[in-house]
Amino acid sequence: MNRFGLISIICLLGLGLFCLASTGVRKSEVIHTQYLIFIDQTGSISSVAQRNHWVQLLIDEVLGCMQPGDCIQIFAIHDRTRDAAPLYMGKISAVPQDAVMGELQRARSEMTVVRREAGEAIQRAMTIKKAAKATDLLGAIDRCHADPCKWHTKLIFASDMLHSSSDINLERTALPENGIGNLVAALLARHGWPGSTLAQVQVYCLLNNVPPGASRPVNGRRILRQFWTELVISLGGELVCFETHFAMKSGGSR
Repeated sequence: MNRFGLISIICLLGLGLFCLASTGVRKSEVIHTQYLIFIDQTGSISSVAQRNHWVQLLIDEVLGCMQPGDCIQIFAIHDRTRDAAPLYMGKISAVPQDAVMGELQRARSEMTVVRREAGEAIQRAMTIKKAAKATDLLGAIDRCHADPCKWHTKLIFASDMLHSSSDINLERTALPENGIGNLVAALLARHGWPGSTLAQVQVYCLLNNVPPGASRPVNGRRILRQFWTELVISLGGELVCFETHFAMKSGGSR
């Protein structure tokens, strides 16, 4: 191949790359995350060590994952989970792809403040124990509204996941091995939840450690997991964790 032929090939390659770049191919969209944390304040979780363990896990695995563009709300679990005011709300400004240094510094500053304030709110929430008439875990689902900003949602419980109210009491009534599907369908109908209620929602159930020698509960962890899995899936969500420890799963490209 002569010199002019090689130059022609290089020019054609360059032209091809220019055309590809000029087609306006979009970069991967950054998906921001909203974190909804629900902390059990009922008397069923009395261990100070357990609550301190939850505090550290939530700070490390949840707050440590927060990035610019994310937001967080913290709620208490008791008999008024559905309508009680949030314990904390915070949001970090998003950073555009062409951000200048000032915008980056502002986002970092906001992220530091939100992480600190949310951590303090979690610590305060863990020190409160209420003599509640019910443990309304299902009320948390009513607080997962459709999000106009299209955030990916992570719904996080720090609880033994033993819902107790007038419609279902998991502390006293054994779940039917072969009837959970019917029970879940009845709950969806009673609460008026459509099948897309938890669409784009990842659910994390951070359980308490059961001490050796503790009395056997009416519903063990295996059947509780089955119940919550079927409920979350029926609402269009994903149950990521039902354990005493967890690692946060990425919700989108960063």
